[in-house]
Amino acid sequence: MPRWAGSMRLMWCVLFLFGNQHVMAKDLGVMGRTYPIIETDLIQFITDKVKRMQNGGELSNLRESLKKHSQERIERPLPVSGIARTTIERSFNFDPSIVAAEHIYDHQGSLIHLKGTRINPLDQVSLSKPILIIDGDDKHQVEWAINQEKQIGESKLVLIKGPVISLRKSLHKNVFFDQQGVLCKRFGIKQVPARIQQQGKALLIDEMKVST
Repeated sequence: MPRWAGSMRLMWCVLFLFGNQHVMAKDLGVMGRTYPIIETDLIQFITDKVKRMQNGGELSNLRESLKKHSQERIERPLPVSGIARTTIERSFNFDPSIVAAEHIYDHQGSLIHLKGTRINPLDQVSLSKPILIIDGDDKHQVEWAINQEKQIGESKLVLIKGPVISLRKSLHKNVFFDQQGVLCKRFGIKQVPARIQQQGKALLIDEMKVST
C-alpha cells in the first residue's frame, strides 16, 4: 500500500473523530451524581485552620507543649548511645593529628600548610584542663568527678546522659553535653567515667571504674 494511502486513512480518522459534531455530541445521559469542581485556596485554608485552633485553645496548648518539650531537651538532651559503665579499665594514647586534604592558607592568603602535611593541633594549642566524661544520672560517677577535681584541679565536665542544668546548679560550674556523641566517637571512648588529659603531643585517655 502506498505511503499516501496510510496518511489519507489517518486524516479521515481524525476528521471522523473531531470533525463530525453529530457523532461526538450525542447525549449519553448522566452516569451518576456529579459535583461542581471547587478549587480551595491553600493559604486561606491554612489561615482558617489556624483561626479555628486559636479560637478553640488548641494553638495555645500546642505552643505550651512545644515549649515544654524544648525545655526538657535543654535540661536532658538525648543520651549518647553505645557508651557503657566502665567494667574493665582501659588507658590509651590518642594522636589528634590530621592530614591536610588540601593546601591551607591563612586569612591573608599565605600558604601555611601544604596538602598532605600532618598537623598536630597540640603544636599550636594545649588542652588547658582535663576533660571528664560521665553519666550524669549515675551518682557514683558524679561523685567521682567531684573527687577528680580535688585531685587534679579544675576540669571540663561533659555528660553523655543526665540533667545538664540541674548539675550545673548543684556543682556551681559549667556542665557540657556530648551532643550526638561527637566527642566519644572522635576519641574512641566506649566506657565512662573517662578522663582526657594532655601528655606531650598526644592525649592520654583513661576509662575508669568507680566504686558503688
